[in-house]
Amino acid sequence: MTLKKLSKIYLPWIFWLCVFVAAYYWDKQSENPESSQIVNVAPTESQAKESIRICTWNLHNFSIADRYVEGKWNKEYPKPLSERQTMAKIFAEINPDIILAQELGANHIEVFVKDLETVNLFYPYRKLLNAGDTERCIAIFSKLPFDKIFEYAHLPFDYYDEQHHTLRGLLGVLVNNNAYIYTAHLKSRKVVKEFKSDKENLLYRTKEVESFLPIFAKHKDDIFVFAADFNDEPNSTIFAKFKDFDFEVLEQYDSERNAWTYSWKKHTEFFQYDFFWISKNAKEKIANPARVFDNTHKASDHRPVYFDLKLN
Repeated sequence: MTLKKLSKIYLPWIFWLCVFVAAYYWDKQSENPESSQIVNVAPTESQAKESIRICTWNLHNFSIADRYVEGKWNKEYPKPLSERQTMAKIFAEINPDIILAQELGANHIEVFVKDLETVNLFYPYRKLLNAGDTERCIAIFSKLPFDKIFEYAHLPFDYYDEQHHTLRGLLGVLVNNNAYIYTAHLKSRKVVKEFKSDKENLLYRTKEVESFLPIFAKHKDDIFVFAADFNDEPNSTIFAKFKDFDFEVLEQYDSERNAWTYSWKKHTEFFQYDFFWISKNAKEKIANPARVFDNTHKASDHRPVYFDLKLN
């Protein structure tokens, strides 16, 4: 039998055998897609970034609260949609990698996340600390994974010969395996009757800050960032012991070189209550002052503050 005749007989069989083998392995790979080798994968967002943007903002009763809406007083009313939409647009303009939030209701975290998703901001890593004030919690949202989470819901301290605890606790995270980022929300200046001798609750806030010190002492030589609604300005005596750790306040201002972040409508006064404390090693990773967002359009009575931190 000639080679030509053999090829006519066997070539069709060889062809169909190849088709069968290819189909078999294709099905196997479809059943177990992880077995396929992926090459030239683009780096993830956190791997690709050279720096991260950190933003702190008091969201102003992002919860059920008594409030004015369209000139009318309403009890136990949710944050109006118009305020939430404005807030989301501001976050989109800032585009932070990490959000340090204050005054977020414990049951409103998903509402906040969905509002951000409407402006294409996605934070798969998030932690809310519920320390008892369920309508004014602190929380951290991040595009980067948390290497560690530090939760201190009830830090104790002595106050007028009684033991008290921090109202909203202290929350921190470690990201990029080298940056420690903390947030808090100190007691307001509204004095309760039984402690009216504590003018504007200055002693109470001092005690709150002092309860943080043993934790912060561990980060003296780290890349350390601490932001909050302090209800006090940077030169307040409540921060006196921060000097022991060589922490300093990061300079901040808006487009008109103003540093204030909180406006009190009743007296048309302006205060710098929101800012960043940073360590020496963090300072080396920051090229520019923090920026105060100019106009929040009634989304909050506070203005957000943000800066860029180099990762490496």
